[in-house]
Amino acid sequence: MEQFTDLSGGKKYNPPAPRERKESRNYYNTLISQIGNLLQQGRRQAAYAVNEILVQTYWQIGKYIVEFEQNGETKAEYGDKYA
Repeated sequence: MEQFTDLSGGKKYNPPAPRERKESRNYYNTLISQIGNLLQQGRRQAAYAVNEILVQTYWQIGKYIVEFEQNGETKAEYGDKYA
């Protein structure tokens, strides 16, 4: 019998034999639950990845603006009047 790997935890799951599948409502509920959990995990991982990329992008944009404003100096020209 083939085994399937649960991507969220690496545990092995053995599906019931075909005859048992037809008779087992529990198998269907387990299948639906596994699919739902996998979708949740995928969405969560995608959100984390997108957030990480956005933070890095916004930080780089801020760096470009600071470099432009400071024009190679330690602080921008308008900062001289406040220091």
